[in-house]
Parts: sequence; structure tokens; C-alpha cells
Amino acid sequence: MFCELFYVKTDEQWFLDFEAYQTQDKVIIKEICILRGEECYNYFIIGPKSHTIEDSKTLQYQYNMHRLKWLFGDYTFNEAMIDIALKLKSDNVYIKGNEKLKFINRILPSVNFIELENIPAFKNLNNCFHERCNVRHGNHCARRKAYELRYYMVNRDNKYFF
Repeated sequence: MFCELFYVKTDEQWFLDFEAYQTQDKVIIKEICILRGEECYNYFIIGPKSHTIEDSKTLQYQYNMHRLKWLFGDYTFNEAMIDIALKLKSDNVYIKGNEKLKFINRILPSVNFIELENIPAFKNLNNCFHERCNVRHGNHCARRKAYELRYYMVNRDNKYFF
């Protein structure tokens, strides 16, 4: 793999993370957060009425982890994605995980998503617990994880190899 050193001015770069329910054929985002400098936008998405959490033991297990009720949310999926697209435009957005990158890139193709590789698992990134969202649904919080990504980048002397 080709490696390149680059410097990230973290106050000018976007970071994104999301929490989602997964079924065999769908990913259903329940919380998504975008962060740049002091701008932090946290979206809670209402689960589609075509599915219910009781439909599957897998979804029930994921609920126990995420603690985001299926019908809880402030936005429909489309409302959230339109607002996020308007904010991100074609900017660089850092995201952790190739599967997340591929998924979100299909939804927001004009954004320049950049995968952050070789970053420790989120369970080992424990510097931003105070940034958890107001829902207080635990460590599986997109807002906390977006802040963790930025914190990691800042404390790597603004250098990252990929």
C-alpha cells in the first residue's frame, strides 16, 4: 500500500461517525454526527415504520447495545441526509472503517470521504466520554466517536500515515 504523510488542520476538517442497526440486507442509521472545529451536528433518525425492532432477535440485541429506541428521533433519514449534504458539500470528511466509508459514500457521493486506517478500536479510544450526546445511551454514541477521531488526530501531532 502506498503511504503518504499529510498534515490535517483538524479545525478545518470534518469527522463523521454513525450508529446503525444492521439486518441481513439493510443498514439503518439511527444516529449520525458530523464535527468540524466547534461545529457539531448530531442527528437522531426515526426508524422506518416498515421495520420494527421486535421483528428480529438481531435488532433486539443491537437495541440493547445502542439504546436508541426504534421510533426515537428528530429527523427522517432523508431530512438528515439532505441537511448533512448541504453542510459537507464536497469537503474532506474523515471516517473510521471501510464498510462505513463505502456505505456513506453511496448516500453522499459528492463528499470526499477519507478512511482513517490503523486507528485503535473505539473501545480503546477513551478520551472524550464527556462529549457523549444528551441521550446518554452509553459509549456507542456517534458524537463521542467523532470527537474521539478528532482527538486521536490532534494527539498524533496532526500527522497520519495511510
